[in-house]
Amino acid sequence: MNTLSERMNMKFGEKSGAHTIKSVKGGMDAYDTLCLICAELGISTMSVSEFDFTSASIALDDFAGSANDESGYTISVWFD
Repeated sequence: MNTLSERMNMKFGEKSGAHTIKSVKGGMDAYDTLCLICAELGISTMSVSEFDFTSASIALDDFAGSANDESGYTISVWFD
């Protein structure tokens, strides 16, 4: 079984069926945001280890932190 981090996909802009964050300019709390994303998309975190969830939230934070004027500040997150 793939980890949450391995199943997570992110892209700049909007994607149908994904959780869209309209503006990551100025930062966000990636851990709490990932909790909300999982709940919205129906992703159960009951069997996800704390290490895996933290790793996924760090990846989300790094991706959001790479947003700039060229890429835009809207990101979409979904899971395979």
